[in-house]
Amino acid sequence: QAMNIYELPFESLDGSVFQRVCRLEEESYPIDEAASETTIQYRLSNATQYFRVFAQKGEAPGSDPNVVGFINGTCICGSEILHESMFTHDVSGTTLVIHSVVVAAEYRRNGVGSNMLHLYLNYIAEHCFQVKRILLLSKGELLRYYVKCGFSVLGISSVHHGKVPGQHNSLPNVVVMKVCCRKSGLILNLMWRP
Repeated sequence: QAMNIYELPFESLDGSVFQRVCRLEEESYPIDEAASETTIQYRLSNATQYFRVFAQKGEAPGSDPNVVGFINGTCICGSEILHESMFTHDVSGTTLVIHSVVVAAEYRRNGVGSNMLHLYLNYIAEHCFQVKRILLLSKGELLRYYVKCGFSVLGISSVHHGKVPGQHNSLPNVVVMKVCCRKSGLILNLMWRP
């Protein structure tokens, strides 16, 4: 059974919550893939509506929220992720690139990530009308997870992100995933590494 979570309001995304988000990013990705605090701040400041932080319900009033995870992204004008896509936001872009889907280690494998993705994608479909496509980079071991969340394969991408020792210091190409959202016809895409 999935944990009952809620989305923190934008005004809460500073101080200890911001530091928790940065710490979760560092703990969840290899050092050469994790966004820096500066990059996270850029995404939060420039792509605010695409930055969602989730906390556990049932906390004591007045206490710091128990952040369990977050999802963030930025928009691009094209329909393909380029390396530069990781560091910029185009307010007129119609393709949303999700950069991080992060769940704190102690909350993984109990439906929190799927619940967060569901809430995030519904928010995009209901509030971000210019978004026509969503792209996401993922490692191969998470492919089944994203397929279970409704994504499917489109093709190969030339983006290399991160390093794996013994493989010419770069990960293999990624595969693009796509599915239509039943509610809005929104196109969702996922890129994964085989």
